[in-house]
Amino acid sequence: MIPLHFGDIFRYKDKEYVLLVKTEDIWYVAEILDLLLTKQLDNVCNKKIIHNCPITSKSLYCYVVLKTEEFKNRAAYYGQPGKDRLSPIEKLSFSLCIEDKKQIKKDIENSMAVPLGLKEGVKEISF
Repeated sequence: MIPLHFGDIFRYKDKEYVLLVKTEDIWYVAEILDLLLTKQLDNVCNKKIIHNCPITSKSLYCYVVLKTEEFKNRAAYYGQPGKDRLSPIEKLSFSLCIEDKKQIKKDIENSMAVPLGLKEGVKEISF
């Protein structure tokens, strides 16, 4: 098994993911969306914010637009984070930048739309 930690990026079935928290049974991950999906997601969310929709309780808003150079301006979406063990995976040679890691951790801690296991898991992470 390839060792992975919070913020590590891997590929699984032609999609890229960020590892958030890993338990014995569940991997909590964020899917890295392409630029087009990121733009569409941002547009929908911005329209809802303008209309005063509460955002912390909706999984639609569970994303961070990345600053990490290799994925700049792409969203890491963690609105459906729980996955069974993913295998086989290809670990990529880089991880998220510290700014992205801190933002994702902060957003998860403040969200009411993520599973409790994910919230509890990120509490243990320090930088």
